[in-house]
Amino acid sequence: MVVIASVGGIAIAQGDSRSTASAAKAKKTRTLDANWKTGPQDILGEGERGADLEGSDEAKLEGRPFGKGKALLDEYLRVTYNHPNEIPRMDYGGTYHVSFDADVIRRGKFRGTFRGFYDYSVDSEGNPSTVPTGKIIDGSRELKGATGSFTIQDFHSTSNDPVKYAGHWKGSIRY
Repeated sequence: MVVIASVGGIAIAQGDSRSTASAAKAKKTRTLDANWKTGPQDILGEGERGADLEGSDEAKLEGRPFGKGKALLDEYLRVTYNHPNEIPRMDYGGTYHVSFDADVIRRGKFRGTFRGFYDYSVDSEGNPSTVPTGKIIDGSRELKGATGSFTIQDFHSTSNDPVKYAGHWKGSIRY
């Protein structure tokens, strides 16, 4: 009987050890509440690879869940105009699809990446007509397998020459 109790005690201890280890690896949902600002947009091409306009920029996210760190984004945009063959362009209405890769830097160290996209529409003058909504679809290192969703609130232009944008990302990220 003493042997059975000892063996049972060991099994319980091992079970607790395994459940603690797997709990440490469990993904957690974190609040995404960060200020976003882009650098100047570069036009990469027009009328190529199925887009009316292609471009890129570098952006920065600061706030939750990055603490005193930040996420540095490389953004790639594709624009599809409502009237694609209009020359000269009189109607700038259409849709934007922006994909991004974000490197998270905290305490001076690279912590991992996450990637995703966001979409929005613009009116005939090129002003946003919908709130940009996005998804986080993957990550690496500390953000391995990241998922999430967000909206960009207070989305606005901070400069027209060169074009720069800013806003506030609100949502959640799970990693």
